[in-house]
Amino acid sequence: MDRRVRAGLGLALASMAITSACAAGTIGTVGQGGGADPVDVDPAPLGQPNVLVLTADDATVADLRSMPHTRRLLGEAGTTLTDMVAPTPLCVPARASLLTGQYAHNHGARGVGADSGFGAFVPDDTLPVWLRDAGYSTGFVGKYLNGYEDVGFASVPPGWDRWRGFSKGTYNYRAPTVSVDGLPRQIRQYSTDVVSDLTVDLLRSQMTEGVPWFTWVNYVAPHHGQPVPRSYRARARSGASRVSVVPPAPRHRGLFDGRAQPRTPDLFRSAAPRPWFAGPRWDRRERADALRGWRLRQESLQAVDEAVRRAVTTVREGGQLRDTVIVFLSDNGFLTGRQRHYGKVLPYNDVLRVPALVRGPGFEPGTTSAAPVVLPDLTATIVSMAGAVPGRLLDGVDLRDALAAPDRERAVPISAWRPRTGGRQLYYGVRVGDLTYARQGAREVLFDRSTDPYELTDRRRDSRYATTLARVRRLADEMKQCIGETCRRFGGVR
Repeated sequence: MDRRVRAGLGLALASMAITSACAAGTIGTVGQGGGADPVDVDPAPLGQPNVLVLTADDATVADLRSMPHTRRLLGEAGTTLTDMVAPTPLCVPARASLLTGQYAHNHGARGVGADSGFGAFVPDDTLPVWLRDAGYSTGFVGKYLNGYEDVGFASVPPGWDRWRGFSKGTYNYRAPTVSVDGLPRQIRQYSTDVVSDLTVDLLRSQMTEGVPWFTWVNYVAPHHGQPVPRSYRARARSGASRVSVVPPAPRHRGLFDGRAQPRTPDLFRSAAPRPWFAGPRWDRRERADALRGWRLRQESLQAVDEAVRRAVTTVREGGQLRDTVIVFLSDNGFLTGRQRHYGKVLPYNDVLRVPALVRGPGFEPGTTSAAPVVLPDLTATIVSMAGAVPGRLLDGVDLRDALAAPDRERAVPISAWRPRTGGRQLYYGVRVGDLTYARQGAREVLFDRSTDPYELTDRRRDSRYATTLARVRRLADEMKQCIGETCRRFGGVR
């Protein structure tokens, strides 16, 4: 069936005009370039748009400064979402939320171990299944849910027409093994470049089929991996450092030498209660390690930035850029010394908030929105745009509805469990407006980012916040096990 006939099955997106403030100017260019980026910003009407989702691993909002192509192609040509939240900031729970449109307490994949990741997930009722039933061609490239490697290469999760999933050697940047529709293939090439090549081949194939398509691409960078760069190898082997590093592509090594990590008031400082919310103090060598780790992360993102540009160029060359919604985001944020931590999972703004850029039909070019949105919202949006029928109760809302009312205060449940086992809950809480509340047993924290953007003042003992604290406590308890409609809470708490 011709895709223009299929257009009548979906929603008329071109009538959606999202109004928001103009995006801020871009920051200096880093990385390889050459020629102008392909920016077409006149979305054509389409009932069932193509959808391309590009996901980095552990990237932060601040990391976008080092990704000029991504900012230009998706930010300037689309909408920048400045308050996209990963409610459970860990790779498997976040990716499972994108597959299901649900919070982690509903989809059940709460950790990264064999039994708490893919093993705890039900993959036969997910977004690719719903989209394929709606007439879409589906494709996957890159890192899937941790634990997938334990089921063997013959297993292709339900719903995927083309499968290029990393399994054995997912964090081997030098020679990852890919399951190509169930057949293992080791590719001796830099990991991000492997993903980029596979993405281009898959997109070119999908664009010839005459039906709408959905492709999800997962880069491993800037997640730490092997081989450890030589300059850091001795520290890593000795166990003297708490910093795990990522190897950049050879062509980008040393690109950030001499660059300093932006100094913020919370760098190596924290006001939260220990031992969980605040990390131990950092000595001089450890601070140098954190700087080295930050530099390597930025260098590794240069290959991701190039891969994003190549993917967008491929869609443009196929004549389908104006008919395609393209999203770039991360599974969670990351701390590189801030709040005295090097890692994720914690309920801090720089961990919960992820970069999110969207271009295509229904998203106004060159705009920025501070509307509170969450990862499950993306799933709800894709389902709505495709005219698909979800098999689960969706916890999220359509992004376009959220962007149309950016000033609505929204309550978002946040939570985390032990990363390996997915067992004991580390904390639960709520993020609402500028407030973040988290509880771990008898310990709790309350931050007010409107007056304390770096979260250096715990307000739980401030008498001026007594009423607010009581309200967010109650809200956190009420939303701890929310599902579907009960997860969509709007309104103030002050």
